[in-house]
Amino acid sequence: MRPDPFAIILLLAVALGGHELPREVVRHPRPGDALAARMEWARTESRARGYKTGFWAAYNISRMMEEDSHIGSFHFGSRETELTLGEIVAGKKLDGPVAAARSVQVTAREVLEDMEGRKKPAMKVRRDVALLFRFKDAGGAKPDRVGISDMDLSFDLEGRPLVWLGEASDDESLALVRRFYDAGGNEEFKKDIVVAAGIHDTPALAIPFLESVLKSRDTDEVRKDAAFWIGQLGGPTALKILRVAARTDPSAGVRKVGVECFLKASSTTFLSASWMTWGCWKRTSCFMGCTLTSTRDGSRSTKITV
Repeated sequence: MRPDPFAIILLLAVALGGHELPREVVRHPRPGDALAARMEWARTESRARGYKTGFWAAYNISRMMEEDSHIGSFHFGSRETELTLGEIVAGKKLDGPVAAARSVQVTAREVLEDMEGRKKPAMKVRRDVALLFRFKDAGGAKPDRVGISDMDLSFDLEGRPLVWLGEASDDESLALVRRFYDAGGNEEFKKDIVVAAGIHDTPALAIPFLESVLKSRDTDEVRKDAAFWIGQLGGPTALKILRVAARTDPSAGVRKVGVECFLKASSTTFLSASWMTWGCWKRTSCFMGCTLTSTRDGSRSTKITV
């Protein structure tokens, strides 16, 4: 059989460690195309390949992060057996950066001690972060789940195929995120979409969308998340929006979050943890503490407590 000239396929037949690998990986042949066109290609390709059990369509954005911070999950002691997202996309084992995975292996107490003892701002680096959208069936019009992870961490793809779309600019990515939000979904999905918008590095593009969610008729939980991420992005516009929400929002819960996030956004540090799992980024209030939890499969994660 001749190789497919329009896609590079990596067959992955086994599950390693705690995360299940995709059945196959298909990479878009023209990563310079508009992101909306690439996503449409993913849906068309999924139909052609008969992904009846669903698939993931994903791309990466670039954002500035503290050198020792991470978004995603890590299974302790599994670096030698689990492939990172970057390795899955590349189709081969990569040499590094192992330090990124190793730095996650610290207790919550050590994280907090480091934050409290830090005398100068942490160095920031530009890091690739993947946005992953799960579609329940081939050619599905909209996703039913959103995932976010550093490229140098592993991600549970549940054995479903991965259609990799390449890199995206913030404006194209946010336009797609808004489109998926407008298409509707349950509360959990919308909360995830709000997080996906909030992690973009361009407040001028992300805040207008988050403000529209905050002022919408969506559930209070979704709107609390919008207020949280407005505060996380920060700046004069964010403070103005939060001040208004704190005073006038019809929901007492949203007003409370507005006050908390306004105060945090006005201070020197807002949501500054050394590492956190994807679940941590989905909380609806401001960072107040950090605890270490263990899960049934032996992995560990940080959890933001309010």
